[in-house]
Amino acid sequence: MKKGCFLTVIITLTLVLIVVFYLTRFHGEDLIEFGKDKLVEFAQSKIESDIDDLGDGEYVDSLKIIIGNYFEDIDKLDVEKELERIEEFADDIEVILIDSKIDSAEFDFITNILVKYEQRKEN
Repeated sequence: MKKGCFLTVIITLTLVLIVVFYLTRFHGEDLIEFGKDKLVEFAQSKIESDIDDLGDGEYVDSLKIIIGNYFEDIDKLDVEKELERIEEFADDIEVILIDSKIDSAEFDFITNILVKYEQRKEN
């Protein structure tokens, strides 16, 4: 490697590290808030697309409304609690959506999960 290339790499890496350090130190909360919003939007779109894949059923429309309300309420919490709730909810609902059908027992299970999250939010 030539001396000029080596110096260019060292200077470039130093500048990149300085920029990253500055952004995280002085604008870290903004970056976290931006990233949180994108993660929540991605999770919501993924869950809604999974529900759309279920087709037409008697509980699909109600499930869409409940999921929409869940994601509206989730913005009121802090970042860590939001991501934990989304991860738990995604794990719970993933098991239900495997058979591509929603019956009354599964619908009741989902609504009970959301009630449990609401109670946990109040505490």
